[in-house]
Amino acid sequence: MENNSEIKKNYTEEERLALASKLDADLDSFISSLEKKRYTEGWAEDKWEEEMEKHPFFMKKAPEPGDDVHPMLEGLQQLKFDPEDNTPDELAEKYKEDGNYWMKHKKYRIAVMNYTEGIQQNGENQELLANLLNNRSAAQYFLKNFRSSITDARLAIQKKLDYSKAKVRIVRCLLELKKFKEACDEVQEFLADDPTNKELIDLQKSAIEKKTERMRDERKNQMLEKKKRQDFQALVQVLVNRRVKFEEIRKGNILSDLTAEIIKPKVEPLEYFPITLDKQGIVHYPAIFAYPEYQLTDLQQQISEKITIQECLEDMFAATDDDSPQKYSNPDELNVYYENRLAAKLIKVNKQNTIQSIVSEKDFWIYNGYLTFYVIPNESKAEKEFLNQPRKPLL
Repeated sequence: MENNSEIKKNYTEEERLALASKLDADLDSFISSLEKKRYTEGWAEDKWEEEMEKHPFFMKKAPEPGDDVHPMLEGLQQLKFDPEDNTPDELAEKYKEDGNYWMKHKKYRIAVMNYTEGIQQNGENQELLANLLNNRSAAQYFLKNFRSSITDARLAIQKKLDYSKAKVRIVRCLLELKKFKEACDEVQEFLADDPTNKELIDLQKSAIEKKTERMRDERKNQMLEKKKRQDFQALVQVLVNRRVKFEEIRKGNILSDLTAEIIKPKVEPLEYFPITLDKQGIVHYPAIFAYPEYQLTDLQQQISEKITIQECLEDMFAATDDDSPQKYSNPDELNVYYENRLAAKLIKVNKQNTIQSIVSEKDFWIYNGYLTFYVIPNESKAEKEFLNQPRKPLL
């Protein structure tokens, strides 16, 4: 019988090392011969967190309208709102759920969009339609679109007559719009159908209080306006008696043509200090004292008509800072003029005369709502130049 037993070869240590080296080289050669192709189907290493947020299985918040969405999520949305797989009422219900989600997260504009989509499905379920209208009314309320909120709430009540939430919101919107009388009328009508509704009862109290407060304020304002008109007419009569004249109505009648706008100063620092009449019947004038030599002015908000020009100058110079450019300290060394712009001439003022006396002079005309005086050193070069300036009559 032939012996088929395998004869084992005995390798030396050197042969075993050479064989292992050859096998390693063959394996490296085989791997190198394989086609090299980069895996491109995964997420980029530097954007994997961003990509994971977009994946519907891992996202932490729903995408907002206009955001790029994952294809899988887009497909799920299409399935959810597929009109072939959903009835109009089912679609409306899903849009309502989405709207409620956005309301919960205070994304009221997106909520309005979802409720609108639900309403536009024209489903047969009238209670669902009423809910959509009421919810859209709530979203509009939080957006401060109070008129739109009222419109939706009224439509909701048409679908569901006992919709107390919609009725409450109508009253709240009217209060926000400060339509207190309408709010009182509406809440009274709603309480006739639901007399125990605590929210409506509380709103009725608030509406009545605000309506009463407004009526009181209106009466107060009317009384103030009446007194203001009476005070103005008293001022006009005093100015007529004082023979005060205004350029703006040189061809008119001061009694009928003088207005609050005419006596309002047309220069910003004085605009809130018009000619006034105090309780003692004394007129107070805003005034500008100009210093042509220095191209500077002093503004006086309210000068009593009982004071003289001399006293005016003494008061102003007493209050003048040592660093003031005017350097005027002695009123006796100064001349004061006013200009009759209609006749294009300067009139020298007697400094011992009162303001009342000066404004009553035939050449004195008030313009732009305030008195204007020019102060300049007597017999000075500056005075001569000022007096010799060419002037044209005001047409």
